[in-house]
Order: sequence, then C-alpha cells, then structure tokens
Amino acid sequence: MSTDARPCLRWLGQAKGWARQALQKMDCLLDRLHSFIVRASQQQVSALAGFAAGLALLAMLGTLDRGLDRKLAAADADLARLSAPTIEEAEAALESISNLNALKASDLEKMKAAMVGLAQKQKKYYEERLALSEERRQLEKQLELLDTYLVIDSFTDKIKVMRGDQVVKDFPFESLSCWGDVLRGTTPKTPRAAQVTSKEFYAHPERGEVKIQDGKLAWTPPQIGDVSRSDALGRTVVFTNTPLILHAPPQKRPAHDSFPHCCLNMKAPMAKKVYDALYIGTRIIVH
Repeated sequence: MSTDARPCLRWLGQAKGWARQALQKMDCLLDRLHSFIVRASQQQVSALAGFAAGLALLAMLGTLDRGLDRKLAAADADLARLSAPTIEEAEAALESISNLNALKASDLEKMKAAMVGLAQKQKKYYEERLALSEERRQLEKQLELLDTYLVIDSFTDKIKVMRGDQVVKDFPFESLSCWGDVLRGTTPKTPRAAQVTSKEFYAHPERGEVKIQDGKLAWTPPQIGDVSRSDALGRTVVFTNTPLILHAPPQKRPAHDSFPHCCLNMKAPMAKKVYDALYIGTRIIVH
C-alpha cells in the first residue's frame, strides 16, 4: 500500500469515530427531550416553555447533523480518492504475482529437463567408463600374453615364467629328456625354442597332420591304436610346435617311452601349475 493511502485510512477511522460520537450525542439529546416532555407533562409546564425547549433541541440537532454531513462528505471524498489507485495497485500486484508464478513454473520445467539430461549423461558416462574398463582389461591381458614367456633352465632345473626381465613364477623339475627309438633314429633333439600350440587334458601323444596338397587341405588323423588316451602323457598336456611336450607323469611308462618326443620329468602338482601358467602362443626358451 502506498504512503498516500495511509493518511486517508486514518481519516476514515477518525470519521467513523466522529459519526459514532454524533450518534451518541443525538441519543443523549433525545433522552433529555423525552425526560423534559415527561417532566413537563407531570409538572404542567407552560406551552411556551415547551416550545422554546423544542426549538433549542431542534437547533442543536441541525447543527450536529450539518457537522456530521460535512465530515461524512470529506470522508467520502477521501475514500473515492483512495479507491482508484488502490485498485490499480492491486491489479498491478496481481499481474506481477501471476508473472512470477509463470516464471517459477517455466524454471521448474527447465530444471526437470536439465535433471533428466544430467541423469542420461551420467548413465552414458558410466556405461562408457565400464566399456573402457573392459577394453583396458582386455588390452592388459593381451599385453600380459605377449609379454609372458617360459624359460627352461637346465642348469638350475627350474621352469621360469618370465614377464619382461622379471621372474613371475618358477617351478622345479628333475630332468629334460628326449624319447624315441634310437636304432631307428626317431629320437628327436632338444629344441632351443618353441611355442605353445595346444593345451589338453588326457591327450594322446600322436597328433593328426594337416597338409595342403594340390590346393586341397588333407587331414591325417592320429594312429592311436589300442593305447589309452591318458596312459602315455598323463592328465595335463601342453603341446608345442616342436617335439617338446610338457605333461604330467605318465601312467604307463612303456607307452610314454615309445613315443618320440622331448619332455620334462615333473611331478603332477608342478605339471598342473605349469599348465595353468601357460597360454596358447606362449614362447618357450630352452637353455
């Protein structure tokens, strides 16, 4: 409410007080007039005295009425002057409140849209981070495979799993031997380097042969005969691209010795650890 409206409201309050006082005075005069008429009738006052008292009372009432009319007219003028700008200010305030509510609703919708967009971005970031983590894990594994190799040290009788220049693991073995028919010249020589081509359980020593003849692929299956699969090479078997085979202790020594190959004399627990430490493609160096 403006500062001009406050004095007018105070004036209206004062006008109401004056009107209330005037009414009280009129009531008091009417009571006196009634008392006077009663006494006059009882005491038989002369008509002239009663007429004079009535004229005096009427004069007082006219004076009071005119004063009250003046004050009420002034109050009506102040009220008319106050009502027009007050309504305009109220309409302006209502319009301002409506605009503020519209702005708040618009800001709320924008905030909701921003929160949805932020949640989608966070989800996308999380998914991309998971994908990058998985890709990094695969690359680290591939690097580990490429950087890991096996060293068979005949001087210390140890198998060393190397990663770069660092020894990751080492396993003891008893000896490195080559088996075959010496008379027929089928005993192979110890290779200096090899590469893992296959890892199997209970594998037969003889492997199939794959050749390309006249542009065609020829497959010659192994001639296993009556020999059981696990008799010659034991439970865990690691084949290489050379006669070197890393396997567990055989169950039947004659079946093992008759097959031309080179191997390490290892106990079953060590053979299992070597089997688990190697991958397809792992390089092997023999010292």
